Amino acid sequence: MIGIIDFGSSKMPDILKSVETAGYSGKVVKMRNAKFAIRKNSGQEMQNFQKLILSGAPILLSQIEDTQPYIDFANEVLELNIPVLGICFGHQIIGMAHGSTCYMGEEDRAGQIITKIQDDPIFEGLNADFEMRQDHCEYINLPEGFIHLGKSRITENEVMKHPVKPIYGCQFHPEVSGENGQRFIENFLRIC
Repeated sequence: MIGIIDFGSSKMPDILKSVETAGYSGKVVKMRNAKFAIRKNSGQEMQNFQKLILSGAPILLSQIEDTQPYIDFANEVLELNIPVLGICFGHQIIGMAHGSTCYMGEEDRAGQIITKIQDDPIFEGLNADFEMRQDHCEYINLPEGFIHLGKSRITENEVMKHPVKPIYGCQFHPEVSGENGQRFIENFLRIC
């Protein structure tokens, strides 16, 4: 079972559909309920998931006064030692939990060409340059120690991974990026 943490993204049905198309069962958990499960059971309920996907959100981290609850939540999730893929907002809070800064940038609601910086199993079956859909106006710098995997014209940090743990982040939205996005999600589910 794949846990999909919902931060209020309108793309939740697309993430669930991508997971199910890949041949996995998925369960959507609202962030509030996930936080309760982590605290109540020391993560035991969340440990029942094979992997976690952290969704996007209609939240501008650079514009809110207190981002600490989101960073704390990301830290709690990452301590579970379950493979994690952060998408957009999920990518950003993973980065911020490891020292990244979130900043406003150019608004992008279209497709961007992603350029691989180095090979990784997350890119299997994708060309050196491939298109993914964007839907954001905030970005993070690469957290110290993370492996930089992909960039675009719009941001340097499109794809990253933790140097040791099975944790990935992508700024783009693979769940609405057609065949390329489906391949990306399937690669995450297969390799971790």
